Amino acid sequence: MRKKFFFTGAALILVLNFSQGLADQVSTTGNQFTLIPQGPREAAMGGAFSAWPDSGFGVFGNPAATGALDEGDLSLSQIFWFAGTNEETLGLAQPIDGFGTLGLGLSLYWVPSFDNTGGLEAAFSSASYQALVSYAAPVGFLGLTGFSIGASAHYIGNQFSSLSNTSDWAMDLGIYYQTAWKPLRLGFTAKDIGLSKPELYTLPTSYSAGLALGEDRKS
Repeated sequence: MRKKFFFTGAALILVLNFSQGLADQVSTTGNQFTLIPQGPREAAMGGAFSAWPDSGFGVFGNPAATGALDEGDLSLSQIFWFAGTNEETLGLAQPIDGFGTLGLGLSLYWVPSFDNTGGLEAAFSSASYQALVSYAAPVGFLGLTGFSIGASAHYIGNQFSSLSNTSDWAMDLGIYYQTAWKPLRLGFTAKDIGLSKPELYTLPTSYSAGLALGEDRKS
């Protein structure tokens, strides 16, 4: 009987994150809910998902990595956070022969209504959401095979009870390389690059590079 091996995490992961000084700009950086890992595997790996093409959630982690999928995948997630907050996520990636891979992502992070003023003020609630479309395609580079490039466009919105509403456009860019030595994968992403220019805050733009060692599930 043939045995199948699958590592839920990479045997070796190197992740470099650069956040344009977010540590010093937390109070002026908006849409930080987009930094929350989407899907259980990305969360378990600490967000190190740029080099791991695993499912439809790849449209959030690295759009280029979805170009390595051989078949379509629909992934759904429901996360119950602390203090009653919730996040629902949908990720879809569908390869099309001779064209590339199309992706769709939807994410909703919301805080249920609560009243901490004893009725002196209206109850507060909030909802943050994003919708994205992505595309990935294999490319030849320096005579090597296994390269994919990808990009996604995001619409990001926030509703803070009756106080204010915001909306922004952003994009992700990614590169993915499946080396000739099959367990080794390399990835790079630039996430939440602002396409609009909010007046009161900045987007949480970040850059990450990663490598992963592990067997895939199709052995």
